[in-house]
Amino acid sequence: MDVALIGLHTDVKSLALKVLYQEEMIVALPASDPLARKRLVSFDELMAGRMFWFKRALNPGFYDYCKAYFEKIGFRPAIVPEPSDHHVLLGMIADGQGYALIPNSMRSIQRKGVVFRRLRYAEKPLRVGVGMVYRDDRASALLIAFMEEASRHPPFR
Repeated sequence: MDVALIGLHTDVKSLALKVLYQEEMIVALPASDPLARKRLVSFDELMAGRMFWFKRALNPGFYDYCKAYFEKIGFRPAIVPEPSDHHVLLGMIADGQGYALIPNSMRSIQRKGVVFRRLRYAEKPLRVGVGMVYRDDRASALLIAFMEEASRHPPFR
């Protein structure tokens, strides 16, 4: 294998990483939540609610990245287990069972009773993304051309 697509943030150890795409995390809130009336929502404001969150085993690198980010800003929400299907998740949010931090691109999935709001970041934004890993000592001209081409095309812009 010459190259692999990976979700960020992943510990790539001795491999080289080329970031293809990153996007900010936003919050999906019940439309009935008072925070839904705000344009930007802070992490401090989210502390009073219940946050749907995934198990570490599903994505250890991203989980650890988020955990370190949350610890740095003192964010300790009440955690609710996140369902594995995003449509179920949005349904539970619409039902007022909690909120979720999601990639900005998920706002394209419209669900009655759910609003999407940007997060107010004091630190650099919490991001999710896609990258390619490869062995730098095996980076052929073909591999480099492939990675450059992949960088030029959606959704990697």
